[in-house]
Amino acid sequence: MNRAGIILSRSVLVILASLALELEGTSSSLTQKKPPATPPTARKLPFNRTVTTPCPEKTIRLTGEFQAKFAVTRDQSGDTFIKADFDAQKITANGLISGSKYQAHGTSHFDSRGPSPIEFNYVFNFALNKVKSTASLMGHVKFRIKVNARGEAKTTIIDVNIDCNQ
Repeated sequence: MNRAGIILSRSVLVILASLALELEGTSSSLTQKKPPATPPTARKLPFNRTVTTPCPEKTIRLTGEFQAKFAVTRDQSGDTFIKADFDAQKITANGLISGSKYQAHGTSHFDSRGPSPIEFNYVFNFALNKVKSTASLMGHVKFRIKVNARGEAKTTIIDVNIDCNQ
């Protein structure tokens, strides 16, 4: 083989080796990437329920909507990570006997991890402050949260109760 052929052969080998290394780096970086996160989703959870309490305010009507925001990601092993925020500020209440008005206050945040799909209950606590008073009640709402295989979070209100705080 003449000198030009040897130089050409070496150049081709160098180029092929470079391409092989580049492809190897690309494939290993692809396998290490996390799956895409589901875009954060906000949910308005309409609420309209009459609740019997052990308090002097025996019956209360709660109306409005809970606000919820979810961000869901998954790892390579199939575990689901969920971050959620809840807000009760759009809930109001009326005492059915006294006519007293209450405004809900409270937010919460949680992080959870489990196998995919994931399903669990979550209790959100919030204050019901009596308007123009220092009196308040404590509300508890139980949500059923389900994250399906596509990473979509669905929330259902399954129970609510109120404790005396006065």
